[in-house]
Parts: sequence; C-alpha cells; structure tokens
Amino acid sequence: GGGGGGGGGATLHATRIATRTLATVALVAVHAGRVTQHYSDAVEFVEQMMRAQLAAAIGKHVTAGDFNKFMHFHAPRVLRAAYAPRALCYAVRRGTRTPEGALSIEA
Repeated sequence: GGGGGGGGGATLHATRIATRTLATVALVAVHAGRVTQHYSDAVEFVEQMMRAQLAAAIGKHVTAGDFNKFMHFHAPRVLRAAYAPRALCYAVRRGTRTPEGALSIEA
C-alpha cells in the first residue's frame, strides 16, 4: 500500500489549484454575463423612455421613414455643404472592360 512516497500529494495539490482556478474563471464569466445583461436592460429602458417622451412631445411614434424624410428636408439647413451626405455609386470593372455592374448604397 503506502510505498508511493509523496507523488500522490503533489498531484492532488495541482488538481486543487486547477479546480480553484477553473472555478474562479467560471465565476468571473457568470458575473460578466450578468453585468452585460444588466447593462443591456438599462440601455433598453432608457431607449424606451426616450421613445415615449418623443412620442408624447410630437404626438406620434417616429419611424425610420419619418426620420429619413425629416433629414432630406432639413439636411441642407443643418449640414454645411462640405459635410452633407453624398450618394455612393461605383462602376464595377474587370481590367479595361466596360462596367459589368454597379455597387451602390441607397437610403
């Protein structure tokens, strides 16, 4: 039976350290997940509150289309010409051949 010397104790010690380290990592990961979820919930709450305040102030819920119309109407007054958005459209070519397509980003 007891002829193994101290080898088993060293393995047990290493296992305890690894187990404690893994437990610490797992605890930190769980905590980070909870913190992230709380942050997400807080941002969602603030966004919802701001949406409700905006709807109460102007009398309707604003959609992306409404915002787009507003910006197209007011952009020339709000933005200097140097900073105004410009359309993006590039011809797609292979070498010196004629365009084979177009790449564009539209609102």
